[in-house]
Amino acid sequence: MAFSRYILMITDENDIVVQSFGWVAMGQATAPFKPQFDEKKVDIAWNEYTDQWGNQFPDGEKYSLIYTEVTLKPGCIYGKLIDKWGNEVPLSKAKVRLESSIGFIGSGLIDAIPDEDILDQYRSEGKHATLNPQFWDNTAKDFVKNTDGTLAVENGGIVYKFDYALDRASVMSDASLWEVQNVTRDDFRSHYIPKEYWQFAAADPDVTSKSYQYYPQWNKTGDPAKDIIAFGKATDLPVEMKESDYVNYMVWHRGVGIPAARNTLTADFKKGKELFTQIGCASCHRPSWTTGEDKIRDPYGRFSAEDTRMVRYPKQKIWPYSDFVQHRLFMKNDLRTGWCKTAPLWGRGLQSLCAGHSDRLHDCRARNTLEAIMWHGCIGEGGQSDALWAVKNFRNLTKEQRQLVIKLPVGGINLS
Repeated sequence: MAFSRYILMITDENDIVVQSFGWVAMGQATAPFKPQFDEKKVDIAWNEYTDQWGNQFPDGEKYSLIYTEVTLKPGCIYGKLIDKWGNEVPLSKAKVRLESSIGFIGSGLIDAIPDEDILDQYRSEGKHATLNPQFWDNTAKDFVKNTDGTLAVENGGIVYKFDYALDRASVMSDASLWEVQNVTRDDFRSHYIPKEYWQFAAADPDVTSKSYQYYPQWNKTGDPAKDIIAFGKATDLPVEMKESDYVNYMVWHRGVGIPAARNTLTADFKKGKELFTQIGCASCHRPSWTTGEDKIRDPYGRFSAEDTRMVRYPKQKIWPYSDFVQHRLFMKNDLRTGWCKTAPLWGRGLQSLCAGHSDRLHDCRARNTLEAIMWHGCIGEGGQSDALWAVKNFRNLTKEQRQLVIKLPVGGINLS
């Protein structure tokens, strides 16, 4: 909600999201409450970046790269930044980044990929590549396990597949309704907004002096501070989304598909796809997967495995162009932790038409496909990009060949 296309990510020095903001910091609030931060006091600078090749290909063609630098001005933050252990994080030591919103077309198809197939992808890549140690033991070449014996790459027995941070396992969990929009249902009748926010509000005279005026029903004790705290802790909030609406939403959410591929029979497309594989892009942007039986797996038990209301995709060959594994690019002002799930490429061909822009990567720093490719070739603090070798291969193509690769997600859309 912070920006039209961005989420403001504020972490401590160790990349752990500050507790007092929650995962999604809110830039708006309903009177008399105040937003968690003042959008007008967030300064976003777009800086020029020069890579190790001087932003130039061997044949002389030049390109431009930019990256974001985010500064929070004095008075931007409401209250304090509190970490997960209850300690204050000074603004001078906080890390501030942007993350663009994530598209969810085809999420149901991704959800239908068998977990074991994705685990096999980890096993295959883990033999030769360094993977996120949160999930993969790079010494033992095996999965990290939780104390209860379950795999760290799973949640509730379902493999993580969604979000940059790979922290969502199933479309059916759909925490975004609650975490982002704070929409209550009969199984979520509490606030997503963290307790620290309510504590700040309860100590704010501007809020306490008007809370009963706006919400007379909150007057339980005659002490607005106590009543605000109680409201923040409430687990019996009115239900905003009734069951039938939730079912319809989930049917739509899981059913949003992928546009048909276009121009795939042209010679240019076929050659571009061939080059895409030859130079190494397909190593992480795995072209195709085959869905399984696609039994519905709902962590909350609201839908059965055979629920006929829900969209299902059994035994289909799909072309997301992702391995659903995290890699590091070591970009300037990288995303939180530096580990990022390989973004699916399907649907990119219509982005400009539908969204009005062709921005790429986690914070939209790449203004086109060429820039996105070149950001994959970074050598930064701590190491070099996992895709550096593929970018070197891309650089050695002729200009005409580079354009054929670039046109794939523009004209051919799904690369199928």
